[in-house]
Amino acid sequence: MDVARKALRRTKATIRHDILRTPRGPKAIMPPFTAHNIELAPGDETIAGQPLLHDQPLVAAMLRTLKLAFGDTPSRRIRVADLGCLEGGYTVELARAGYDAVGIEGRDSNYQRCRYVDHRLQLSNLHFIHDDVRNIDAHGPFDAIFCCGLLYHLDQPAAFLHQLGQVTRRLLLLHTHYAPPDGVDIPFSLSPLTTNEGRQGRWFAEFDVGTPEDEQSPWASVGNQRSFWLAKDHLLQAISDAGFTSLYEQYDFLAHQVDDPYIATNARSLFVGVKDT
Repeated sequence: MDVARKALRRTKATIRHDILRTPRGPKAIMPPFTAHNIELAPGDETIAGQPLLHDQPLVAAMLRTLKLAFGDTPSRRIRVADLGCLEGGYTVELARAGYDAVGIEGRDSNYQRCRYVDHRLQLSNLHFIHDDVRNIDAHGPFDAIFCCGLLYHLDQPAAFLHQLGQVTRRLLLLHTHYAPPDGVDIPFSLSPLTTNEGRQGRWFAEFDVGTPEDEQSPWASVGNQRSFWLAKDHLLQAISDAGFTSLYEQYDFLAHQVDDPYIATNARSLFVGVKDT
C-alpha cells in the first residue's frame, strides 16, 4: 500500500509539472510572477496592483529607438531578440508593437512564465526559446537586440558583446549596470577594480557557492556563480569593438531625466549601438 501511495503521489506531481510546462492545455494555471506586470486581458494582469510594464519609460524609449532605426511602421520581417527575457514582458511589448519578437531565457522557472504568457496572448509573432543566451549563435541572426538587465550577470561580458556583434544586423539596445570608479558608492557589493578578458571592471557574487538552483534568485545568473561588471569606458570600447560603428547613451528611459539620480546611484544606463547599413 505504501508503494502504491508513493506511486500515486509521483503521478500527481508529474501531472502538475506537465500542466505548468505545457500551458496550452485547458488547465493552465498562472505561476507567480516576480517582475513583469503584463496585461493579459482588460483587468487581468500578472502582478495585480503593480504598474503595467507597458507604461514604463524604458518600453517607450526602446520603441522610439527601434522606430528611428526601422521606420514608422513596424514589420514582422524585422526580427528582434529580447535576451534574458525573464518573464517575457518586454518580448510581449515588442510583439504588440508589430515586430517578430523572440525572447530567450535560460532559467526554467522564468521560461514557464513566458510560456504561460504565450498561451494567454496567442500572438503569432511572439516566440520564446529556453536556452542559455551564450548559445545565441544558434538562434540568430537578428535585426535588433534588446539586452536588458543581462550583461552584468555574465562572467565574460566582452566575449558576449562580440557574439552579439556577429548576430546583430543593425541595432543593439543595452540596458546595463557598469562598474563605478573608485570613490563612487552604489548599493551593490563589488570587488576592487581588476581586469578580466583584458578589460577593467569589478566582480559581483550572484549567489553563495553551492546554492541549489531552486534557492537562487530568479533574477540571478545562469551558469556562473559570479559576474563581471565592465567599467564604463571599457564597456563602450567593447561595444565598439563588436562592430557597432555608432554608439551613444540614451537617457529617455528615465521618467525624469533632469533630476533623477538613478544613473549615478546605480551605475546603470541605456546604451545604443548601431551598425552602418
